[in-house]
Amino acid sequence: MSDTEQEKITTALNKNERKFQYLQASLQGEALNVVRSLEISNNTYEVAWNLLKRRYDNKKLMISTHIKAIFNITEITKESHAALRNLCDSLQKHLRALEMLKQPVKMWDLILLHIMSTKLDYNTNKEWETLISKKGEDDMPTVNELIEFLHQRCRLLETIQKTTIEKNKNIDNHKSQYAKRKPERSAAFVATTEQSDPQFYNSSKIDLLLGAGIFYDLLLSGRIRGSRNTLTFVETTLGWIAGGQTCSTNNRQDSEHSVCKLTLEKQMELFWKIEELDETRNWSKEEQECEDHFVENFRRQPTGEFIVKLPFNHNKQKIGESKTVALKRFLTQEQRILHNKVLHRQYCEFMNEYESSGHMTPINNIPSEHYCTDNIVNS
Repeated sequence: MSDTEQEKITTALNKNERKFQYLQASLQGEALNVVRSLEISNNTYEVAWNLLKRRYDNKKLMISTHIKAIFNITEITKESHAALRNLCDSLQKHLRALEMLKQPVKMWDLILLHIMSTKLDYNTNKEWETLISKKGEDDMPTVNELIEFLHQRCRLLETIQKTTIEKNKNIDNHKSQYAKRKPERSAAFVATTEQSDPQFYNSSKIDLLLGAGIFYDLLLSGRIRGSRNTLTFVETTLGWIAGGQTCSTNNRQDSEHSVCKLTLEKQMELFWKIEELDETRNWSKEEQECEDHFVENFRRQPTGEFIVKLPFNHNKQKIGESKTVALKRFLTQEQRILHNKVLHRQYCEFMNEYESSGHMTPINNIPSEHYCTDNIVNS
C-alpha cells in the first residue's frame, strides 16, 4: 500500500471521527444515551445517525410538537420590545420548521393571526387592528405582514425606552446639581436677609414664648424651602425665622432617651391596675333577678356539676282569647283521624298510655287563659 493511499484512509477515518464527536457533543439526555456505547470506527457516524433517525424521525410527532408550541407562546401582558421580539422569533422558528416538514403554512394565515392576536398586549393589538382596518374587505392580512409590523413595533419601543432612560438620567443629574447648589443659596440667603434671631444656630436663653394663636398672626407670605434634611425659612413680622432638620457637625449620632424613675413595685402595681377588670357593673332588672335566682337556687353535686332551678317569668303578657281557635283546631284534628282508622287507633292508644303514666289528668275548672291543642303527625 502506497503512502498516498494510507493518507487518504487516515483522512477519511479522522473526518468520520470528528463528525461523530460533533454529533455526540450536540446531544443530551436520552438521545445521547442512544449513541454513547458506540465505538469510534469508519462507519460509526452513519450507524449513530441511523439509530437516531429510527428513534426520533417521527414526522407526525414533530409537526404536532411545533403546532403545540405556537399555541403555547407566552402571552404578553405589558408592552415590551424584548417580549415582542421573543414572540416574533418563536413564531418564525416554528413556522420555518413546519415548512421544512412540507406543511402548507402559507394557507394558515387567518388561523395564525387569530392565535397571535390573543398573545399581544392591549396597545400592540390596538395598533395592529388599526393598521389592518385600513385594508379593503377582500384584502386579508397575512402572517408576514404581522411579523413585519412586530419588527417595526420592536424598533419603536426600543427607541422610546432608550430616550426615556436618557431623559431620566438627565433629570437625575439636574436634581443632583440643584441639590448641591441649594445649600449654597440658602447660606447666601441667611447672610443677606434680616433674621428675627441672627444667632439662631447657637443655643441661648429663651426671651419669650409665643402661643399658637399669636404665632400664626405673625406669619407673612415669604417662604424658602430647602432640600431634604435642611432648614426652611419663613417670613414673619419680626423677621425671617428658620426651622427644620440640620446636619450634625461631628460624627456623633443623634439619639433619644426615655428615663423611667418608677420602682419595680410601682410599675407592677400600675400593670395590674391596667389588666384588672372593672368590678362595677350596672345590671338591668332582668339580669339582677337572674343573678339573685342563681344564688338562691343553685346547688352543687359531689361530681362538681351545678344544678339550678329553672326560673319562670311571672310577668305574663295576655295574648287574647285563644279558646275558640284551640277548639276549632281540635275538632279539625278529630275529623281527620276519624277518617283514618289506623291513625285513630294509634292516637287513642297513645293518649291512654300517656294518661295511665300520670303525664296528664282531667280537670273540670280551667284556670288558664291560654289554650292549645296537640299536633298529630302521620309519619
